[in-house]
Amino acid sequence: MGWTGGYATRGDTGAIYLNGEFTVLAGEYAKRKVWSLIGMYSPKGPEWESMGRSFVRSILQSARNIKPDDNSPPAYKARQLMSLSELDGIEFVAKVSLEKDQYNEPKNVIKQAITPEHKQYAQLMHGMAAVTQPGQKPSHHELQSELYRGPDQAPHPAEGYGSQWD
Repeated sequence: MGWTGGYATRGDTGAIYLNGEFTVLAGEYAKRKVWSLIGMYSPKGPEWESMGRSFVRSILQSARNIKPDDNSPPAYKARQLMSLSELDGIEFVAKVSLEKDQYNEPKNVIKQAITPEHKQYAQLMHGMAAVTQPGQKPSHHELQSELYRGPDQAPHPAEGYGSQWD
């Protein structure tokens, strides 16, 4: 399947996944980390793989400025990965939410990658501010707040969670 280079992990159940670590690049929560598993295969059925492939596709669309309905040859090519290493350091816009982990502790999770058809994609991806009222521009932080909610309630990963966040 091309899952080489040490990127894919095989779990005890036989599931194969990417153990993603994401870093917030700008705004009030800059430099904070969010961890997520991206499913690639599950012996229980195709649902986990389908969700993982969809998430990777949306990451690529966000990072490479491709609208989901663009089926042109360049868009098709831009959605392909030659190696999982292409995901290292990729920058994309994401919606982050607060959920509870298996210990009922607050945890930030990436709910989705935001693609170019979203009304604030350009402002967030490129740091430009959209005009909301004549002569008034929201700050970059205000724009990010639309997609990044709740992390102030969650502990910073460096504050005593260690490997529980894996």
